[in-house]
Amino acid sequence: MEVHHQTKQGTGLGAMLLNGCSNFRLAKRALLSATCWVAAWPLFGDMVINEIHYHPASDDVREEFVELHNTADEAVSLDGWSLRSGVRFDFPKTTVPAHGYLVVAADADVFASRHPGVQPVVAGWNGMLSNRGETIRLENANGKTIDSVSYADEGEWAVRQRDLPHYQHQGWDWLAEHDGGGKSLELINPGISNKH
Repeated sequence: MEVHHQTKQGTGLGAMLLNGCSNFRLAKRALLSATCWVAAWPLFGDMVINEIHYHPASDDVREEFVELHNTADEAVSLDGWSLRSGVRFDFPKTTVPAHGYLVVAADADVFASRHPGVQPVVAGWNGMLSNRGETIRLENANGKTIDSVSYADEGEWAVRQRDLPHYQHQGWDWLAEHDGGGKSLELINPGISNKH
């Protein structure tokens, strides 16, 4: 049996799912020919977790959000996809345009009041993002992890600065503005793995 799938020059196929076959021709228990069709899934890495707002300055978990970015030259349907780990979110029928963004917010009204004009937004996850760190996974309709990000509230990425003297001792203060300071963790270059 042969299955052919045409892709545009310079693109790849991350996975292929055989949806079905018809027009079977059998001869002595051997398959002579069949007509099959396939569904192509986006190349792994086309959809990336681009931004995580996990510890708002207000400590109001309804302000939390995750932003996704489609790095592909084609739109990607998120029908049946989900976010897993600290939060659980099943995407409605949603398509992210080529090179587009999608915000997944804890609460749509709170997000709109804090970030007016930012679209598109889907909302209503279960759970909350950890203020200490965790791994967030983006899974396709088959449960395959397309992207994941592990974050923590401490590490080499924090800014080290001299602290004010305390008890006759001056030490170092580690500052991370995304950890309760109202900022977000952001993927600076979507072409580079966010696993570092």
